[in-house]
Amino acid sequence: MELLFHLIQAMSIFLVVAYLYYKSPWFKSLTTGSLCTRDKLCLSFFFSAVSIMGTYLGISIQDTIGNTWAIGPILAGITGCPILGTAVGFTGEL
Repeated sequence: MELLFHLIQAMSIFLVVAYLYYKSPWFKSLTTGSLCTRDKLCLSFFFSAVSIMGTYLGISIQDTIGNTWAIGPILAGITGCPILGTAVGFTGEL
């Protein structure tokens, strides 16, 4: 039960960050469908930060760590493109 509470707490932090991102001008460039290199770089930094934050919010469970680092690459791949998701995945894994 404690594990579930900690993971929900981490996910709520991601929801706040996602809401702030939704209100930012970077999100508006996604809705138009035209992403320039600068927008992709900004998105890469944003989703890499989400992925790294997910790693540091991990919880120690016996001898393993339960974390939510995969949220960043998955969202980057869905919202940006698969290449962006792969780049964020490599960044978050380090």
